[in-house]
Amino acid sequence: MSHPQQRAFVRSIRGRFPTFFVGQRVLEVGSLEMKGKNNGCVRGFFSGCDYTGLDLREGPGVDVVCPGQDYGAPITRLMWSFHAKSWSIIRIGERLSRT
Repeated sequence: MSHPQQRAFVRSIRGRFPTFFVGQRVLEVGSLEMKGKNNGCVRGFFSGCDYTGLDLREGPGVDVVCPGQDYGAPITRLMWSFHAKSWSIIRIGERLSRT
């Protein structure tokens, strides 16, 4: 889910760094698109990308259902590794907190 300010921010970043939005591996944590929230999504800013949306429940924009901390392998040194994949971009548009 993304708010108008988040989409504007992503649009401005894409304008400055367009190569980061083409042909990349993208993981979005918190990708559920909520109806009636005027939220839109940022997936549309990326083209030709291997894009994976992760959220706590099924719905539009979600490819994998699970808590972010449970997805894939633990962090090793300075490199993040999820299911033997490396990601060019990891996007978290909403606040994360402990429960």
